[in-house]
Amino acid sequence: MNICIALMLVVTVAQLFLCHISLWWFIALIARLLFCLRLVGATFKVKNLLVVEGVAFACMLVFHMVFSKGSIPWGRIGLFLLFSAVSCLLMLFDDFMYVYVVEDDED
Repeated sequence: MNICIALMLVVTVAQLFLCHISLWWFIALIARLLFCLRLVGATFKVKNLLVVEGVAFACMLVFHMVFSKGSIPWGRIGLFLLFSAVSCLLMLFDDFMYVYVVEDDED
């Protein structure tokens, strides 16, 4: 589990340096931070986190399609898609390979 979270942080920082800071990077950061909260015991459905990653990519794509006057930066879009795909694969890998035990405090 710690390896997946460390890889998620590496992917997020690499995406920040290569794709620069933007609104959609913050949207993806929210999903990744919620994923990293598994380290302290919070569990979120991976499906919802994957949807947030998809929303971040869709926001970026729509923004560039609407507001790009010249050419669309396909390289940056491709890099963002690559980093989002890697983070989604890490989330799915963590969901399938690790078992999280949820204990009820009321018992």
